[in-house]
Amino acid sequence: MAYYISHFDPKTHRIFSHSLRTLSGHEEEHEGYAQKVQPGDRLICYVTKVSRIAGLFEVLEGPFRDDSPLYVDEGKDPYPIRFRIRALAWFDDIEKAIPASDKDLEERFPILLENGWKGRRLRSLTHIPDVAAKVIEEEILRQDREKKTYPLEGRKRREFLRHGGKFGDERDLLYGKSGKRKKKR
Repeated sequence: MAYYISHFDPKTHRIFSHSLRTLSGHEEEHEGYAQKVQPGDRLICYVTKVSRIAGLFEVLEGPFRDDSPLYVDEGKDPYPIRFRIRALAWFDDIEKAIPASDKDLEERFPILLENGWKGRRLRSLTHIPDVAAKVIEEEILRQDREKKTYPLEGRKRREFLRHGGKFGDERDLLYGKSGKRKKKR
């Protein structure tokens, strides 16, 4: 079993959260990387713009090409390289997703830094060394049980909303589109 990164942005995170969660899609330019991924491998789901780890998938089948809409309502989908997956954990609420900026990792996962994670710009389907991936997997599964909240505030909140993320509850009323907490009148 090997581990790979699967990228989401705030918009695709929202769309996947409302899907059947059986398919993972990747850009055509990553087809070569996709050929290395085998059934039984794991995909660690990373949300760009907010540096959060949002889930863990087990690959069941693929890769295969499918242009049908998955992340768009109609037309050609920008993520035609697909895997059939089983979601082992998925955090619909971005504030349940695990913070994964370099600073967060320094504090919580020093072993990852020792294994070359810091400062890496990980494209989708980049292989993650086993020792680092197992630490992340354990943390994802722990978070799936405990459901700890990691508030998304300031610049990260604004980026999340600006790039198509939605909270869909009272937080939108408190913060609005700006990501800044509204003042009481």
